Amino acid sequence: MTKGAAADSKLYFEELCDQIADRSTASRGDVHVVVDGLLYILKQRLQKGETVQLGDLGHFQAVIGSKGTKLESDFNASLIKRP
Repeated sequence: MTKGAAADSKLYFEELCDQIADRSTASRGDVHVVVDGLLYILKQRLQKGETVQLGDLGHFQAVIGSKGTKLESDFNASLIKRP
């Protein structure tokens, strides 16, 4: 879940759904559907270049950088780098 964390400290999607269901009146299946829907919409909005604000969870925004080229035809994925 965090950089430098031990490999066995990962929180998997199914475990996350179980933990949320244990703390609410929603079933594990209900939680799974809602979280899956949230991730789908989040991905959709980020691909459109939008910033998504999720309350206390934070703001999500896709950010990339690249080296520029004079011609669009000269641009390729190898020029994209992490910001």
